Amino acid sequence: MACLLRIAPSSYHYHHARIGVDKYAGLRARVARAFADSKGRYGYRRVKAALGTGVSEKVIRRIMAEGGLSAHVPKRRRYSSYEGETTPAPPVISSTGTSPPNGPMRSG
Repeated sequence: MACLLRIAPSSYHYHHARIGVDKYAGLRARVARAFADSKGRYGYRRVKAALGTGVSEKVIRRIMAEGGLSAHVPKRRRYSSYEGETTPAPPVISSTGTSPPNGPMRSG
């Protein structure tokens, strides 16, 4: 191609890279469709498996990152064995014979 254009090969490759031809344009649409079909639940590994192409996982990750496609990850809950009170707490009665408005009265 450089011979036909009568330019140096390095100039051809430089200008060809500047044109901005997206060689993954078709793949971008397929990745977006696979992600949408999963209702936003698939990450890059499962999107790659769903596509069944020979493209590397890094390419799929980059395409998803550029498109803002990230899978929903539920928040982790910390373990707690507390199940709540078995019986309600007894009412606290002060020295005047009434329960205080803001909790038990402390003497000390």
